[in-house]
Order: sequence, then C-alpha cells, then structure tokens
Amino acid sequence: MGQDTLHELIAAASEGIRQAWKDGQVKYPDNPWQQKSTAEHLNHAKNHLVEFGFLYGDKSENHLSHALFRIAAAFWRTEHGLDK
Repeated sequence: MGQDTLHELIAAASEGIRQAWKDGQVKYPDNPWQQKSTAEHLNHAKNHLVEFGFLYGDKSENHLSHALFRIAAAFWRTEHGLDK
C-alpha cells in the first residue's frame, strides 16, 4: 500500500466516522455516545457489521460508517482510560 493509498483510506474512514456522528446528532441530540462503555460500542459495531452483511441493499443507514464510528468511539474510550 502506497502512501497515497493510505491517505485515501484514512480520508474515507474519517468521512465515514464524521457522517455517522452527524447522523447520531440528528437521531440522538443529547449526545449519548459518550456515556456508552467500550463494550457497548463494540457490540453496536458488531451489530452494524452484521446488518451490513445481511442487509447489503438496505440504504436506510450506512452500516459500515456507523461501525467505524463505534470502533473509533471504543478506541477513544480506551485511549482516555474511561472504562477503568
């Protein structure tokens, strides 16, 4: 993987995370994702991946971007020691 491809991958993932966060702000304006544990985020990520696999034609929600957001949120919580 070349450096340009890595930058494109990071940009695509960042855009997906941003869009999922934006979707969440509309659906959950009280911003509850910060109160979810790492385990809860990983469970939600798993559910989105399963939904993406089984509902590939479902365009009601971008399940891959929502899974990315949940994984990023779990990573953020562990980086900040929030589940100790």
